[in-house]
Formats: sequence, C-alpha cells, structure tokens
Amino acid sequence: MTSALRSAAAAAVFLLLWAARGAQAEPLLQLYLEGGVYDTATESWYVAPPGSSAGVPFRLWVIGNTKQAGTIHDVRLSMAYAAEYRIADRDLGVTFSPTTASLVSDPSVPAVPGFIQYGTAGTTPLLGDGSPLPPHGVFGANTVWQEWFLGDFNLKDSPLGDFVKSFPTCWKASAAQVNVYEAAIHFSHGDSAHGVQVHFDVYDHVEGGNHVKYKFAPFSHDADATVDAAPAPPALVGLIGLAAFLPFGARRLLRAPKG
Repeated sequence: MTSALRSAAAAAVFLLLWAARGAQAEPLLQLYLEGGVYDTATESWYVAPPGSSAGVPFRLWVIGNTKQAGTIHDVRLSMAYAAEYRIADRDLGVTFSPTTASLVSDPSVPAVPGFIQYGTAGTTPLLGDGSPLPPHGVFGANTVWQEWFLGDFNLKDSPLGDFVKSFPTCWKASAAQVNVYEAAIHFSHGDSAHGVQVHFDVYDHVEGGNHVKYKFAPFSHDADATVDAAPAPPALVGLIGLAAFLPFGARRLLRAPKG
C-alpha cells in the first residue's frame, strides 16, 4: 500500500470513529418518566400509573446536557392530548410539584413551571425562532396542547446518561441539569381523567458565538403518560395504555438530529 493510500485509509478510519462518537453523544435535551417502559414502536417512555380519579402523580424528568451545550436557554415543555378532552368549560389540568431525582444525584429543586398558553387543534408549539416543533405523529387536527416555561438550564450538578430504550447504566459525572416534577393530571371541573393519554415534548435553544441553535428532545427521547383511575394488575395496565394511545393514531418514526 502506498503512503497516500495509507494516509487516506487512516483518514477514513478517523472519520468513521468520529461519526460513531457523535452518534453516541447524549442529546442536549431528554425526557424520562420514572419507572416507565420504553416503547420502541413509538420511541417514547411510557407509564400508566394506577391511582385515584385525579390520577396518582408520576415523576417526569427533564434532562439538559449542560456540559456539552453550556446554558440551554428558555426551555419549554408541552403536553399534547386528544382534542375531545377540551370541550366548553372542560379541559385537562396539570399540577407540577418540583422535587428531586431519587435514582441519581440531584441536589437542586427546580422552580414551579410557569404556564404559557393553550394550543388549539391543528396547531403546533413553536420554537423560539418561530419555527414549528415537527409534528412527529402527535400534533394535528385532532390534538390540542398546553405549554409551560421551565427556564434556563445551566447547572452541572447531576450525572448525564442516554435515556433511550432503557434507564442508563453509563453516566458522565457533573454533566447535566435534571429537573424532576411530580405531575398529577385531572379535569378542570373535577371529573375523573381515567384513560386520558398525554404526550410531552421539551425544547428550545443554545447560543454559541454569534449563532443561536434551536433544539428539541429527539423523538426517541420523549414521553407518554396515561391517567388510570384504579389500581390494576400489570397486564391490565398495559391494555389500558394501548387503548388510550389509539386516539392519536400511529406515530411516524422520525428522529431529530442529536447534539
């Protein structure tokens, strides 16, 4: 092999290794439902907590890769659900109670999310630059949503892992900000929210030099939750979750760019 060919081969190997490194990098934003199951068909974390008519709270994690990104600005969270649950004076209500993660080191309690707006059927949440969050099989004519402001993510007081397919076993120390909220879902006029499914997305931007990049959690790192009105065996919970998911239809399997 000539020197030129050896150099070309070495360069090709380097590029492949660099690409693999980038493919394995943790996303800038991720969502995780504590105790949930990862659904490979929808590429989402899924949980169906048993509970009272208002729904037992489930623990929603929002993870920011602050070691890679620095500050992630103006982070926002949206919750999508079937439009049939918003009629006249009835709508879904959500109570977010800030807490900390018990499964990893997480010394900081986040602020209470600030409500921003109700999104109407057929619309999509907007990123900070005015571009729409891709629909990824969730948003559309039969879906409404709500949105909250979580603030800037700039702490590095929690470990970072990749929450795709399973709970991480490999962590990077002092690399992330983790916001954990106990979320309880109910109807605004007090009726049971049994069987309602909701879908969460998280997004906004980082700054570097003279550039602003708008980011959202890859659709392989988002989250679904179902409100279940009474304790049920695991097999039944799975059936309830499947039935509640059907109004959204089949999600298209799209992946957002990482990093």
